[in-house]
Amino acid sequence: MAVEKIIKIKENNEEQFTKEFNELEKQRNEEVNSILSNKEYINWLLNFLNSYPSFIDDSLYFSNNISKTDKLNLNKLKLLYKGIDKYCKNNYLYPTLTEYGKYYKIKYNDITFIIGYIIGENSYYYSKKIDGLDNCIDFDNILNHINIENIESIKIDLKKLSNQIKLLYEYGIPTLAIKECVDNTLNEIEENKTLRKTIKL
Repeated sequence: MAVEKIIKIKENNEEQFTKEFNELEKQRNEEVNSILSNKEYINWLLNFLNSYPSFIDDSLYFSNNISKTDKLNLNKLKLLYKGIDKYCKNNYLYPTLTEYGKYYKIKYNDITFIIGYIIGENSYYYSKKIDGLDNCIDFDNILNHINIENIESIKIDLKKLSNQIKLLYEYGIPTLAIKECVDNTLNEIEENKTLRKTIKL
C-alpha cells in the first residue's frame, strides 16, 4: 500500500514523491537494523527451521498450522535477507546465483542455512536448513558489525584498479575496449578455476 501511495504522489507532485520515498527508505532501514540489533529474530528462525527445514515467506504456504507470531516473523524474512545482503555487499561477499534468483549461505551456533530470493511471477524469500559449515558467512560477524579481515586492502586495491581504468580512458582507449579486456581477464580466471576443479576430481 505504501508503494502504491508513493506512485500516486509521484504523478501529482515530484517533490512530495521524493519526500515520501525517502521516508519509506528510512523506515525500511530502521526495520532492517532492528532485525539485526539483537538475537531474537535469528533465534526464532533457527527454531522455526527445526520444525520447517525449508520454507518460503508466505503464511498461506502453511495453511493454519503456525502461530500468529510465526506469521508475523515470516513477513520479516525479507528484512533479514536485506540486512545480510547489505553486510555482504559492504564486505565484497557475493551470493550464489541460481537460475531464478540468489542466496547466501549462513552459519550461526553451529547451524547452517541458506536465505535467498526467488524472482518470478510470484517472487518470494525463502530459507532452508543445510549441512556443512564450510564457505559460510558467520552471522555473528553480521550481528557485531565485524568486517572481513582484509577489507581495507581490498578497498585500496579496487581504488587503484579504478584509477588505472580512468587513466586508460584518458589516454584515449575506448571504454568498450577496456570493458572487453576486463571481461576477458575475468573469463580466463573463471575458466582456470573450473579447470583446477576438474583436475582435482
